[in-house]
Amino acid sequence: MKNQLTLLLAIFFMGSISPLFGQVSVGVRGGVSFGSLSLQNQVLDNKTIANPSISLPVEIRLSKLAAIQPEFNLHRQSGTLSRSLSSLSSSGTAAFSEQTCQYDVDFVQAPILIKISPSQKRFSADVFWGPSIGIALRGTENSTLVSTFEGGSWTDSFERDLEIGGELSEVRKVQWSFIVGGALNYRMKGSRLVVDVRHQVSLDHVASISDEGKVAHHGSTVSFGYMVDLTR
Repeated sequence: MKNQLTLLLAIFFMGSISPLFGQVSVGVRGGVSFGSLSLQNQVLDNKTIANPSISLPVEIRLSKLAAIQPEFNLHRQSGTLSRSLSSLSSSGTAAFSEQTCQYDVDFVQAPILIKISPSQKRFSADVFWGPSIGIALRGTENSTLVSTFEGGSWTDSFERDLEIGGELSEVRKVQWSFIVGGALNYRMKGSRLVVDVRHQVSLDHVASISDEGKVAHHGSTVSFGYMVDLTR
């Protein structure tokens, strides 16, 4: 875990220590991520879960039109899974159960984005894309079971931690994903305001559910930030 975090920090700070690049800008963004889970290419339900998202970007200017932007992000991926069960007792009485599980996994992420970004205009629009590596820090499952039998009903709820990173773990330690998006910039003297909109798709699965398959995550993030230009 220590070595993986060191790698992410090295990627993030490489722009601020290299003299080979042009203008370097650093900043911070905060926003909201809207995501859901899919099970073997099937959307588990229609519920969208909103989570806070924090990003520390470094923009490295390659030319007047292009830049590269490594980031250090704290991000939560969430989704729900619903199951409906029914059965008959020996007397022919029907019993029904509805189980809803919400999964939350916290990640530290390090995207490396390629940007098409005009650098001199007061108002400008960027487009960007690139891969991201994420390391899972913690995962939880919140489950609610509602059962109905012979005219009565009862509810059971529980929470548990998900196992991360083991050979038979429910959550993968390392996750690869791909990001595509765009941003609007308002440039001031030596700095700028940024509105960032992006979509992220998992390139592999986040977790496995026994007897049901592998779970992937996709979602969109809207964030607002401030970038400061550093002088060489």
